[in-house]
Amino acid sequence: MNITRIIDMPTQIRGAVVEDENGDNNIYLNARYTAEAREETFEHELRHIKYGHLHDDLPIELKEEQAKYGG
Repeated sequence: MNITRIIDMPTQIRGAVVEDENGDNNIYLNARYTAEAREETFEHELRHIKYGHLHDDLPIELKEEQAKYGG
């Protein structure tokens, strides 16, 4: 299950995704951004889930490139 939360975060962080102890993906979106920016960030975080980034050992730079460009 994916759980989405909109919370205040430092402005340099658009969003994040973490898996909790139940195996649910928690997607955090920064409330300081516009709805459009949060939607883009949401899609970005979903790609991290899709590509299995929460459980692989790829370098963060490669993970971000895959999530940004879709593969």
